[in-house]
Amino acid sequence: MKGNGSGKKETSLNDRLNSELLAFHTLVHTLSEKHNISFQQVLESIGKVRDKDKDVLVASYVLRDRKLGILQAVVKYLKEELNFSYHEIAAILNRDDRAIWSSHNHARKKSQERFVVKEPNYWIPVGIFADPRLGPLETLAFYLREKENYGFTEIGNLLNRDVKTIWTSYYNAREKLRGNDNNGKGN
Repeated sequence: MKGNGSGKKETSLNDRLNSELLAFHTLVHTLSEKHNISFQQVLESIGKVRDKDKDVLVASYVLRDRKLGILQAVVKYLKEELNFSYHEIAAILNRDDRAIWSSHNHARKKSQERFVVKEPNYWIPVGIFADPRLGPLETLAFYLREKENYGFTEIGNLLNRDVKTIWTSYYNAREKLRGNDNNGKGN
């Protein structure tokens, strides 16, 4: 008896899904005719739309690759896995388009294979790398220590980096940010 109820739910779900897909197909077809572009071009345009309020996240696993620097790994991930343009990446990271192209080019030469994201993972907002005052590893160490309350050993394990390197990066970031906060306050 239980099988019959389950089959009904599956059929109902399939019916709803088919109905929604038909509505989506109709919408895409209408947009295609209205703007005189192909069905495929409409689908590609939909794929390029980005939710401006939504944080773009990078998997911590991507940052474990020691062949690549932190920034190179982030740029390679955004370009190859999320299909961002160089300009979009530059805007998110507050960097010059040419620097992003160069970073991606170097990353591709060092590591040609695509990322394989394995679980468990920690997802890091890419926007943290936009602060020009800090280097990428300094930014990451500071973020994970201050905002996520990770210990230095946890951060080192997460990023496949030596704990001393994480400690140094964190304290360098803290001093740089403290130095910038104190500028102009003494007079």
